[in-house]
Amino acid sequence: MDVIEHGSLDYISEFGNTYNSRYFKKYLSDIKLNPITVVVEDHYIDRQYLVDYSHYYSRSFNIIPKHTTRYHFFNANFDKSDLLSWLADYNSLESWLEMNKISNLSEIYIGYIIVKPVPTNGSDRLIGRAALRPYDGESIDEEDAHENIFVTFKQTISLYGLELSLETLPFQPQDKCVGACASAAIWATNYSLNSLFRNPPIRSLSEITKISSRFFETSRSFPSNGLSIEQMVQYYKQSGLDAGYCLVDPFKKDSKFVWLIIQSFIEMRNPIIGAIELMTEEGLYGRHAVVISGYRSNKEKTRIERLYVHDDQWGPFCSVKSVNGDYFYEWSYEWDKEKDSTITEIKLLGLIIPYYEKIRLTPESIYKSQIIREHISFFKSEGYELSFHLVQIKDYKKTLLEKSFNVEIYKNGIKVSDKSKIAFLTDPLPRFLWIMRAYKGGIHIMDLAFDASELYSDELFGIFYNSL
Repeated sequence: MDVIEHGSLDYISEFGNTYNSRYFKKYLSDIKLNPITVVVEDHYIDRQYLVDYSHYYSRSFNIIPKHTTRYHFFNANFDKSDLLSWLADYNSLESWLEMNKISNLSEIYIGYIIVKPVPTNGSDRLIGRAALRPYDGESIDEEDAHENIFVTFKQTISLYGLELSLETLPFQPQDKCVGACASAAIWATNYSLNSLFRNPPIRSLSEITKISSRFFETSRSFPSNGLSIEQMVQYYKQSGLDAGYCLVDPFKKDSKFVWLIIQSFIEMRNPIIGAIELMTEEGLYGRHAVVISGYRSNKEKTRIERLYVHDDQWGPFCSVKSVNGDYFYEWSYEWDKEKDSTITEIKLLGLIIPYYEKIRLTPESIYKSQIIREHISFFKSEGYELSFHLVQIKDYKKTLLEKSFNVEIYKNGIKVSDKSKIAFLTDPLPRFLWIMRAYKGGIHIMDLAFDASELYSDELFGIFYNSL
């Protein structure tokens, strides 16, 4: 165990000479995260690495250690003697926190990076699991009306018995021996999906590759050459969820289709996987899978301004801008921004969407629904801006508690009754809803709700906010 200043940390020698190391150095150098102290937890036993080790590395001729090193980042100043005193006498930690006006250690905790002792690309080590606070990578004027939405869940970490917590989505680079980019993307989605729906189970890279490779296998599982779209979809279907692959090209004429999918699922903390195509001047460089882990929108959420992705070749929460318009059919981020990069285009081919099985009204179904399209046409003709949201009823009712509104109940497209706020909140409703939200002049005017658990759904109710 050691405690060092962040400024003395050599990312290349400690984390390996990889793009991931350089990305993390840039990410953790941001002034908003401001890491000051690093606790080095050596001989850390990582369960997932042990599983991968048993599937592959244990049978290698070269001796590869079974333990890892975990680096913890804090944005407060303390040294090794402070940490040892906290472990010896918990009261000393309480005194230190009080003296520094800090409520608990989690307040100053930025996250951790695990380093595995496995060789890759000329380096003798490889970054494993990492969990860091999300941030947007660029400063935002406080007066600008922006909002960042990230796929996160609460993760609890134990550092020698000291309890830490963090709201984030874990990241892990691919390890070609046990899992390529598709396995790494599925691995990251597992965490948030498990916190939402208790499925799929949390698994290691090799476990994901092994399960996915049962289907349509044309090459060996280990070392991994990657997974097909069909194998990725089948993984979710065999893990307690449903899933589908949506090609985006047929919807390009409807420019906001990608917005609809990303905004609705990400806001519910349901991650999705983007299948992208990397192009050079000579042609196709390769196809790649990334996790869409967040977005930035205007305050009304009627326009997505930026995406955030977990790309196993780079790192977590990479900031993605749209090329040739604001609709994210073509992207720009680390792949084409890196110095000496030969990548000239990044195209979005499709989206792999893991579903809870009761979500039957899909984004494609919404855009094919004549009823919904009529509503969209009407609202636009009246000068409203629209956004779409997929919500769980418990979360939706929670957002309504502090608001004043009137409710209209519909049946077969016709208003049948009015309801008070109390009557509405105490009534049973479908677990999942699609909400069409209407704004005018930046003011939230109304919500129109559709049952997401039915394939064919008329509007269920309208909520009219008393904001005028």
